Amino acid sequence: MNRADRRRLARKIQRVANGSDTFTRTERHELQTLMTDVADVMPVHLRDQADAARAQVAAGMRRIMTRDDVTPKQTTSRILTVRVDQVVTRLMTGDCRQCPHVTAFAPQPVSVTLWDDPPHFRCGRCLPDDFGLSDVEDRTCDLCAVDTAGDGIRPTITSVGAVTVAFGACHGCHDQLVTEAA
Repeated sequence: MNRADRRRLARKIQRVANGSDTFTRTERHELQTLMTDVADVMPVHLRDQADAARAQVAAGMRRIMTRDDVTPKQTTSRILTVRVDQVVTRLMTGDCRQCPHVTAFAPQPVSVTLWDDPPHFRCGRCLPDDFGLSDVEDRTCDLCAVDTAGDGIRPTITSVGAVTVAFGACHGCHDQLVTEAA
């Protein structure tokens, strides 16, 4: 990827982070290529930690998927992809909060919730037991922003590399995720 392509992608990342644009499939592939290029020049000790963090998140997801009360599905839902892209690009642009343990110099598994604005990236030690959401926040879908007012929210998680993303989906969005995964 040449310098002009990297600049174009950087401008696109800014637009995605602020919600005024979305990635095309080609741009997402370019971003993955750029991230791979960055990983290739990363010092060995950091690359090992980043690989271990990704493996730890993947193992945790596998443990969750084997529970009896969980229905594992893989999906490429457009609405979920757009929301996750926004959160990840906000991390890349620095438009987020993070606990003091999350640094570029010590890669580790982190978690983020789609209901936080700006996104708040936390290590496992800093995840609260109770997120302190109001009743309205607790019943609002994190994908379509509809107040479910009694219909209920389906707690859902996904992962992107070493980041676990948690969100609440209304029945309509959750059904869409499950339908697209089928």
